[in-house]
Amino acid sequence: MKFYDTNALLDLQEEAFTEKFYISSVTLEELESIKTSSRKDPAVKYAARKVVHLLEDDSQYTVVPYDKTAQIFLDSKQLEATPDNKICACAYTVP
Repeated sequence: MKFYDTNALLDLQEEAFTEKFYISSVTLEELESIKTSSRKDPAVKYAARKVVHLLEDDSQYTVVPYDKTAQIFLDSKQLEATPDNKICACAYTVP
């Protein structure tokens, strides 16, 4: 099964929903932030709103939470807890 980050969902839009996939809880936070950011391009904000609307039907994806397991993974690799690293750590912890 595929694991999409924020940029992939913004780029793929409906195409991402043709098969089941995983996303990180961090991606959901980023999408919400993008929608209302005053520093983002209007086209990017629109893409984020569209993706969030598509995510309302949760039958095609599973959210992987950024939790203690993901944090332990980052710590073990001595990586900073940046959003990108958190998303990668979530992908690593997918069962």
